[in-house]
Amino acid sequence: KTVTAMLVDGVVRWVAKSGWVPGYTLAGKTWTAQIARPGWYETGPASTVASYAWYGPAEDPKFVIIVKLERSRVDQFWGSTAAIMFKDIASYLFDYYSIPQKKQKTENK
Repeated sequence: KTVTAMLVDGVVRWVAKSGWVPGYTLAGKTWTAQIARPGWYETGPASTVASYAWYGPAEDPKFVIIVKLERSRVDQFWGSTAAIMFKDIASYLFDYYSIPQKKQKTENK
């Protein structure tokens, strides 16, 4: 429960939020890694592995998705590549399998 809460917080407030699908509580983790060579790391475009791992809905998971892009020529970071692909896949799966959105709490005044 603690790890799930941390991963949900990353999607809600931090760097993983570019993969958020409105109406769902998601637990996600991003990472970008440079590609290693003997004695050095590659730099510049197409020199990283950009990834986004996720499960959801967080309170009752139905899917686990990992998007991993090696040597992306669009961008070297996960935010504009893997997270966007993930969001499209997750949105499709929620719709296809008719997984209901989480009801949003409203504040009583």
